[in-house]
Amino acid sequence: MKYELMNNSYPYYQFKKSKNKSKGIIFFIHGYAVNSEYHNNFSDALDDYDYYAIEHAGHGITPLNNKKQLNPYSYALETAELIKKLKLSNIILIGHSMGGGIAVMVSQMIPDLIKKMIIVTPMNSKGTTNPFNFLFKFNPKNAKQIEKFYDIIMYDYENNKDKIPEHEIKTVIRNQNEFKKNFCILKRKMASISNLSKLSKAEKNLKVPTMLIVGKGDGCINWKTTLKNFTKKNKDIKTYIFEKCGHIPFAEDKYLYNKIMMDFINE
Repeated sequence: MKYELMNNSYPYYQFKKSKNKSKGIIFFIHGYAVNSEYHNNFSDALDDYDYYAIEHAGHGITPLNNKKQLNPYSYALETAELIKKLKLSNIILIGHSMGGGIAVMVSQMIPDLIKKMIIVTPMNSKGTTNPFNFLFKFNPKNAKQIEKFYDIIMYDYENNKDKIPEHEIKTVIRNQNEFKKNFCILKRKMASISNLSKLSKAEKNLKVPTMLIVGKGDGCINWKTTLKNFTKKNKDIKTYIFEKCGHIPFAEDKYLYNKIMMDFINE
């Protein structure tokens, strides 16, 4: 199945047509400092859904028109506008990390177009006690620093190095060097009082059926605080805790991850 880069709209996005008759639409929102290919471990296994994956401005293929775009709320606005422009509906919205927080904000903007939402180890208003200081640890610029980076975000990097493809490592290092100035601005916006306030407001009343996924080995998002934050505000939210995964369960245990995702999507 072929992914197509769609650059005839703004922001750019990746698209993959379902192999079989389509059961619906899955729309993925990536996180900080990665790109639209970051969830392909999951999307590669999809046969029955059309798959869209937005790429945020300042992260690679989508050109940055204005530095004001380097803001989670601005990304949420752009994502909602793209979905409306493409005339999509009944969407399964998936967001990872920063993209999870963005997805929550998008779900408040266009709830009538979203069927379900899955937020994977999401950025949230209570996820870290000091997000500003924490975010500045995430800037691996060479092969030596990349090991420390993955050791933080994974449950057991030492025994799972083979699960991170070489091209992904090169992409992370390249992005950190090539888009350093963009990421410095974005990190400040992610940790700002304004962003945390917008996240908190959006988290209080999820308007679509939602599943939250967290990992006990996550050194990026505090799984206990995140779980408490969402379940306290939303009694009907479904949750899944990966016992032996961290921030990227779709790479650390992709078979279990795919099963949990598809069970929720198809139920």
